[in-house]
Amino acid sequence: MDVAYDNHLVVLSNSFSFTVNDNTLGLIIAQIIADTTNGNITACSYNGVPMTVGESGQTAGKNWAMFYLVAPASGANTLAVTIDAGTALVAVSSFTGVDQSTPLDNYQTDVGDGTSRSVTVSSSAENMIVGSVQNVPGASASTCGDNAPTGTTTERACTQIGAGGASRSHSLCTNAGANGELTYSTTVNETQRLNGWNINAGVAASSSRNRSKRHLLGLM
Repeated sequence: MDVAYDNHLVVLSNSFSFTVNDNTLGLIIAQIIADTTNGNITACSYNGVPMTVGESGQTAGKNWAMFYLVAPASGANTLAVTIDAGTALVAVSSFTGVDQSTPLDNYQTDVGDGTSRSVTVSSSAENMIVGSVQNVPGASASTCGDNAPTGTTTERACTQIGAGGASRSHSLCTNAGANGELTYSTTVNETQRLNGWNINAGVAASSSRNRSKRHLLGLM
């Protein structure tokens, strides 16, 4: 079963509703940036279920983190971020057809100033690459229009907050696993972080049972 895209949302909020349309071998990923320099992101949950922290760090004084949860509840449920100061800028996305024991691996990142960001993530055709571009405020404005996906990268959503030199944006993007990379160009020479992960494809229960039956019958 190939990984398939389900839904997305980018929002400035510590608690909001997010809809998982299909949770068949489901996965939900929340990529979070702290709104303030001292904002410490300590936890994230969906429908009251704690999510697992995958990666975390800091870019130009702003904390960021990625949380994920397999087998999320379907329908509209609350995603809540625990942060000790300020408001979280969250890019959340959901997927189907995901390996439930090892949903994510091969994390890559590209951080710096300049006009382009690129990561190459080891993957395969049945998988999917997911990531986000996080812009840090600097001397000039950073808006959603300043960044553009290149090559076969698809931008799913972008949200901008602030104004002037205090503005920043957060873009959610994906690419087919067979391509294995995320690429962006930018017109603003400010600090950007491009994160990328490989989402591993899972096996549906019916397919697994069919293979077991074939094996018992000596057909494979």
